[in-house]
Amino acid sequence: MNKVDFSQPGGFPLTQDTLGFLQSAYLDSFGGIGSVAGPGPVILSGLVLTGTGFGYTVSAGWLYANGEIFYSPGGGGGLLAFPNEVLINLVESVTPLSFFDGSAPNVIKVRTAAVTHGIPPSPPSTTLLRYNDCKRFPVALGEVGRDAIWSTLTVNTLVAAGGVTGTIFYKKNHITNTLQLKGTLHPSAPINF
Repeated sequence: MNKVDFSQPGGFPLTQDTLGFLQSAYLDSFGGIGSVAGPGPVILSGLVLTGTGFGYTVSAGWLYANGEIFYSPGGGGGLLAFPNEVLINLVESVTPLSFFDGSAPNVIKVRTAAVTHGIPPSPPSTTLLRYNDCKRFPVALGEVGRDAIWSTLTVNTLVAAGGVTGTIFYKKNHITNTLQLKGTLHPSAPINF
């Protein structure tokens, strides 16, 4: 990670260029951390949707999208009748600061992920995202890292139904929305799988 050595004696020349360097150092780092979750949009934490079509809430949380990490205060709403659905709007609010020369440019920029609902954009937008298109990382409870822990399914069917015994292991990767299967099955008689 890029950094500035402030320990040198002599009066450090703090300028806008130095502050810009510091800002780009942490923005690049956070973007790199967010990219570990896979291609966006990815819910890094929180943003849990609860409720029904008659009223919904989404908890506060963090979202990785477009190479950036966004905080969302969450939100909620009322009736979600077709074709409306839960959306996440990536918004930027700006605040001016008074400069020594008397000007007041908009220099404080806060980017958040606001929860809303409506008709999904067509074609897809990079700033108005469908909640259902957001993958979750880390994955659900009881799971570790990018992939789910392998779950076990024991197979033991009746001989009349083909007589198959064995074990199937499976896990879902929520980032790529794929299911992996492996296992060993033993038929009591020749059959097609």
